[in-house]
Amino acid sequence: MEKATQQQNHVLRPRLMAQACGLALAAMSMAYAPQAAAENFTLDNGDQVQWSAGISLGDAWHTTNPDPALYSRLYNNGGRFGTGGDGNQNGELNFGKGDSISAPLTINGEVQLKHDNLGFVLGARAWYDETLEHNPVPVGSANNGYVANTKLSDRGFYSGTGFEGAALTNAYVFGNFEPVEGKPLTIKLGDQVVNWGESLFIPGINQFGAFNYQALVTPGTTIKDALLPIPQIDANWGLGDGLSLEGFYQLSWVKSVLPGCGTFWSISDVYNCGNSNAVLFGDSTGVNQYAQLTGQTPLNALMTGIGMPNYHPNFSVPVLPDMKAKNSGQGGLSLHYYADSIETDFGFYAAAYNQRTPMLDVMRQGSPDPQSFFSGTFNGGSLLATLQGLGKLAAANPAMAPALGVAIQHLSGLVPLVTPVSAVWDYSGSTIKEVGMSASTTLNGWAVGGEASISKDIPVQFNPGDMLVGILMGNPILGLVGGAQGQFLNANAGPLSSWGASTAGTLLKGYDLHNKAQIQANTTKVFSQVAGAESLTLVGEIGVQKWSGIGDPNTPGNLRYGRGFTFGYATNNPAACAALNNPGGQNGYCNAAGFDTPSAWGYRVLGELSYPDVIAGWNLKPRVFWSQDVHGYSADGLFSQNREVLGLSMRADYNNKYYAQVTYTTFNHDATYDVWHDHDNIAVVAGVNF
Repeated sequence: MEKATQQQNHVLRPRLMAQACGLALAAMSMAYAPQAAAENFTLDNGDQVQWSAGISLGDAWHTTNPDPALYSRLYNNGGRFGTGGDGNQNGELNFGKGDSISAPLTINGEVQLKHDNLGFVLGARAWYDETLEHNPVPVGSANNGYVANTKLSDRGFYSGTGFEGAALTNAYVFGNFEPVEGKPLTIKLGDQVVNWGESLFIPGINQFGAFNYQALVTPGTTIKDALLPIPQIDANWGLGDGLSLEGFYQLSWVKSVLPGCGTFWSISDVYNCGNSNAVLFGDSTGVNQYAQLTGQTPLNALMTGIGMPNYHPNFSVPVLPDMKAKNSGQGGLSLHYYADSIETDFGFYAAAYNQRTPMLDVMRQGSPDPQSFFSGTFNGGSLLATLQGLGKLAAANPAMAPALGVAIQHLSGLVPLVTPVSAVWDYSGSTIKEVGMSASTTLNGWAVGGEASISKDIPVQFNPGDMLVGILMGNPILGLVGGAQGQFLNANAGPLSSWGASTAGTLLKGYDLHNKAQIQANTTKVFSQVAGAESLTLVGEIGVQKWSGIGDPNTPGNLRYGRGFTFGYATNNPAACAALNNPGGQNGYCNAAGFDTPSAWGYRVLGELSYPDVIAGWNLKPRVFWSQDVHGYSADGLFSQNREVLGLSMRADYNNKYYAQVTYTTFNHDATYDVWHDHDNIAVVAGVNF
């Protein structure tokens, strides 16, 4: 069993880094920093001190052009106008081929002091990203007001995701006791990380933790950078005869954090954006997001022409403060039994935690900006009067009729904007419960592990296109003002059309709760003397998910889940879909592909060769990582059909102190519904451990 333990420790790095689903796949091949070896010494009074520290400098560059399918027609990137939507395009457009996406300087350290049976652990990191702090970007983000060719802003970003900062990685006290002879008890209290289960690359039972996904895709990251400590008490009691019992209770809620808006790995133009206003439905004016946000659109001239010179309509939508989860009700128990006769460890688990990542809700609350179409002041009556005024103006001025006809058409298309709305990120939806079991052993020299788990009440996001179509196109005023086309769209507004009749002040939850069953298995093997190397390490894992209550998206009236706003609307009625998507040129997405499915599966493989003392004491370690999501789109983002990631890296280290690594990561460019399928990149990192 000692050999199996050594092998499992060898793959601890990918095991812990793999908690962040889609972003973690990029992180698997990212240039990471090795954990510094701890130094030990004893003080004169007998206290024991253990410490480690490291510093690294990295950089990463985008190696492909942005795919036009992932940004809107308002932008021309190198002569290629977009054909996608605008829900997640800022990170796409801010970093072209050859641009640096991140250049961080990172310092981290940890110290442990132990006096007799008591002690404490304190760890911290600090970082500074030269690229994000200083480099101008062509489009910007909502957080810098979409001012082009200026640097991004991290104002109001979540803790740990800013362009510079410092954070604790551990801060707890511990005690080792023996309340019963031969049955040791360890208790830890404070900010710490608890990790359970046997997963390597595919997160499973251990999803109750909180993660910094930004750190996962930053060159030079370490394990502890990506694992967010949670204030909690943890106790592990060795009961003897192969049994051990562990339990934790979290004293407060900590959310997972993802990259901020406008950055290369951003998941949304409005998430982690300092509650800056979003822009919505302004593409029909043919101007960019800056003009949509500030009201500098062709509609200004139209307003002047109908006697409203002081009205400069914009398309800003408020993003309200996050709805936080409660601090209570989070804890877990695990029981382990090691069967000597078959050299196998069995684990049994039960845990509850409040959701770590948010769902997008819609609040029937208008923008405080009276110039916004979403303020609620631009109501159906005023729009109808505007249209009638334009008609009279056209009748009185025949020469202006063609231009005014275009204006009427544009304004008719903007009818849905009479609905006052705001967006809000919601963490408060659910306490997720999970139970599971695991096993790990060694078979013919292969370390083998696996686990099965059932998770209950996981929030699953409705398709954001359906949400917007439901609340806006489902508005009864559409039939009044929009004529036959409006009546047609209103009748085919998708599975959430009832939202259009909601009253002011209503919070429309953008999700419902579902259960997930997951099973996964993994293996690790270290081969000696392969291809001239001292060793070859192979690691692989496969996982399968089954979700309850997620139906066929092709069936009219069925709720649809997932699939980002980038991919446009997908109403069940093909003609309605074409009418909605046509202004944005997104008719290619008028199908039911890319939505969450009832089941999904995929696998991950890693291989690493070790060549010690190749050049003057330097060790070389070439590595290959491969990931393939074979079938289905999972509601937690873990599997996305046709997503493939290949990572190639070379690491050199000297005396476990100095190191350097170069990594190339490429994605399957034909994975239509993977929003990072054009995010190929090369990263380098160099550092020293003390």
